[in-house]
Amino acid sequence: MSAVVRAVVVTAVPPGAAVVTSVSAAVDALDSLWNAAAPSAAPSGHATRGADLSDGVEAVAVPWLNATGDGAQPPPMLYLRSCIAGDAHAVAEVVRKPAKRCNHGDGWHVGAPSGPRIECNPWCDASPTLAARQNLQRGLRLRLQVFRKSADVGWGLRTLEFIPKGSFIMEYVGEHCSRTVAEARAGTWAETDVYLMEIGKGYRHAAFSIDALHARNVSAFANFACFPNMRKEPMLGRHWDSRLPHAAFMATRDIVAGEELTYRRDDSATTTKRRSTSRVRCMCGHHDCRLWV
Repeated sequence: MSAVVRAVVVTAVPPGAAVVTSVSAAVDALDSLWNAAAPSAAPSGHATRGADLSDGVEAVAVPWLNATGDGAQPPPMLYLRSCIAGDAHAVAEVVRKPAKRCNHGDGWHVGAPSGPRIECNPWCDASPTLAARQNLQRGLRLRLQVFRKSADVGWGLRTLEFIPKGSFIMEYVGEHCSRTVAEARAGTWAETDVYLMEIGKGYRHAAFSIDALHARNVSAFANFACFPNMRKEPMLGRHWDSRLPHAAFMATRDIVAGEELTYRRDDSATTTKRRSTSRVRCMCGHHDCRLWV
């Protein structure tokens, strides 16, 4: 039995441009329309599935599957190809370092900041290897699947093809928010904390966060794990301001087809004594689980 996918395609919005005034309000409206028009839930014990969670925005379809028999479907969302400015004023005040082209298409960017991985940008000269250095611009290229794990854990993300170690897998996409706005959202919607990813260099803490609760791409379905197969890595492309990098996921080892994709929320955390700093319980199931992400 197939089910309708609740998704709205939103393309990239330049920093500072007008965007949806309330993504959560838009999602609430979508949910109301869905509840009024959607068919009844699948009978208990039956699988539900969808052909493309991105509704055509990704170059590669993103299928989803629920084989648990509980009839649940992916939550309502605004599906994004790239991040939008959820806090447009703060974002516009930050991005002030335009990217420069590389030398004759060789990928060497003179004057680029140290730290983040530098991707080739639209102004770089064409070369046979250019596409391999434009992962952010090309978007999702791997065949992935969103799947239902259980009622307790919820959804997860797995690969349908082999991924070599060191490969770019996807970008974490949502709304760019200042720390103040991110904390306010977490206070309004408790579940926001699970989908907030801190990025960039700020004074004593991250300059910005990506909120992927209501507006997201497929990466928001990846679960946390104590011994993951992906790592987060900052990337810069169209601009070189280290306060607002892209958040890329890279394979830490070879990943076989059918394997779940996971990452560690806090790379510096190494013990189980995490309750004082984390409100999210880890459910990776590993025998050496740290209990809190």
